[in-house]
Amino acid sequence: MRAACLLAVACCAPGLAASIAAQDTTAALSIDAALRQPSFLAFGPVLLSPDGKWITYTLRYPDRIQHAGGQTGYGPTGMSSAVAGARAYITAVATGETIGVSDSGATSWGGSWSPNGEFLAFYSDVGGTAALWVRETATGRARRVSAAVPRAYTALQVPQWTPDSRRIILPILPDEPRASAVAPSDSTGSVDETTSGRTGPRVLRPNPDQRFGQDQPAAARGADTRGHLVADLVAIDVTTGHVTTLVRGGRPWHYVVSPDGRYVAFTSLRTLGYTTTFDVGLVALDSSASTPRYIASAIPVSNFESARSITWSRTTGKFLFAATDSAGREAYFLGGTEGAPAHRITLRGPSTLGMSPRLPTGQSLWWDRSGRRFYALSARSVALVAADGEVQSVVRAPAHRALVALLGHASDGTAWTPDSESVIAVFTDDSTRRMGFARVDMRRHAWRILREDERSYGT
Repeated sequence: MRAACLLAVACCAPGLAASIAAQDTTAALSIDAALRQPSFLAFGPVLLSPDGKWITYTLRYPDRIQHAGGQTGYGPTGMSSAVAGARAYITAVATGETIGVSDSGATSWGGSWSPNGEFLAFYSDVGGTAALWVRETATGRARRVSAAVPRAYTALQVPQWTPDSRRIILPILPDEPRASAVAPSDSTGSVDETTSGRTGPRVLRPNPDQRFGQDQPAAARGADTRGHLVADLVAIDVTTGHVTTLVRGGRPWHYVVSPDGRYVAFTSLRTLGYTTTFDVGLVALDSSASTPRYIASAIPVSNFESARSITWSRTTGKFLFAATDSAGREAYFLGGTEGAPAHRITLRGPSTLGMSPRLPTGQSLWWDRSGRRFYALSARSVALVAADGEVQSVVRAPAHRALVALLGHASDGTAWTPDSESVIAVFTDDSTRRMGFARVDMRRHAWRILREDERSYGT
């Protein structure tokens, strides 16, 4: 839950740091010792278990970083350079007891609780090759789920559980050369996933010397530097380890399971650079003959985080995602399980939304509890919008405050509300750079600061 993530970092970080690396407070810390201190993995999630008893997070140790990842960003075990030197932990909320989820000498990251709380999924290269693992909450035993090598290029790409806690969605290393799947620019329907009409980067079969393409020269990849993102998006059965391929050879960046567990909506990066674009697709989980259906193509975004904007309604079978217009402002789109082309939501009413581009961090869209309205964030305001585009309420932030995120439930895409009328916003002060939390009353158009201090609360 995103609310849990933020509150966990705010309230528990001092305890976590103390429990991981206790220091002698009577002696000065040497420069070498200071440089060895771990930090939270950049963009790595901090997640509260469903029963509220445990927090999972990842720390990165500078003295454990041994491989930079070469030109394509992967080390010799298959882990990404973004997580080199990382180790995943769980910490008990009540006692501060801290446990490493994998062997101390291995790289581990990407902790993700199953919805029923019985397992923690994570990535680890224990044994010499990166793989998907699960840890049993009751016994503490961990096991490798499958020999498939995760192709998680960033710390954001953590394992995604299905609602029944039986399968995990993740990108894996393709085992054969193939062209990448890209939705045709004029396509809104079904697309053949391996012959889309565009030639993408080649993915070379691993060999003993270059097992994960970590040191291939630029000539081997051609001019397309997106080759390190090419992956198969799959579902892996936690009990049997059976791998079901959902999308072959795409560049999956964000993938979210529908609340009923029947579909996966995903974004696949098309272009990288000053302007990044992505395609949006939908694939059924329980049909062996299913192929991805692309509902939008070449959607522009101003930053990678915006390409992670898919948010499912828990009641209507619809999902939202955001794009960026030429002025850097966000536009909102609605897709659904019927696979029809996504349509842009035209805002109607007293809206200041879109007048100020949003900060390039965090999530910008959350559904309300009904699943028929959503909250949208700009740099200076929060709006409550019906799915048909009617703006029902807008609350502006006070002067010098820029909005970063709302507290919300990541598991079901909804904003957390203490009273059905208010949401909790994370903000930063433009002048002092202090951060804090504010209660935003959408009915009374009121803003009240709950706390503001010299901390960074993440997104």
